[in-house]
Amino acid sequence: MDVKIREAEDADRDLFWKATLDTAWGDIPDDEKVHISRMEFDQYFKRAAQPYLEDGQNKLFIAADEKGHILGYTLLGKSVPFYSPKPYGFVFDIFVTDDARRKGVARNLLEFAFGWFKTQGLEKVKLEVAESNERAKALYLKMGFRSERYVMGRRLR
Repeated sequence: MDVKIREAEDADRDLFWKATLDTAWGDIPDDEKVHISRMEFDQYFKRAAQPYLEDGQNKLFIAADEKGHILGYTLLGKSVPFYSPKPYGFVFDIFVTDDARRKGVARNLLEFAFGWFKTQGLEKVKLEVAESNERAKALYLKMGFRSERYVMGRRLR
């Protein structure tokens, strides 16, 4: 599939919000979902994620086919961890539409991200993936990502 990647326009934001809200909601562990409604979550997440979308250093890129139909997107930026002064590229979000999955779109978006991060002077890229997202984890492993940290949770009740 021929994939063209371009910087997002204002008109692309509706797709971003719908997809990222659905994905983020799906990634929440079930034992946490019981304490919040979907509407509460959407309102909270939009407020929390808006600064990442508006930050001039972060960029939203759109993947489209040769006819201009949107296939997916990625939100890229720079991050500096608490444990090191060395910044790295961070894939804040990556999404591929249902009908474009398993056709190389995510791979194209990640390859684009690698190149974009290099132009930003960064030497490493990281991302976060839900433990339950086996397909994405398999792709990331094929593309050279390795686990570096584990986030663990435990209910207190």
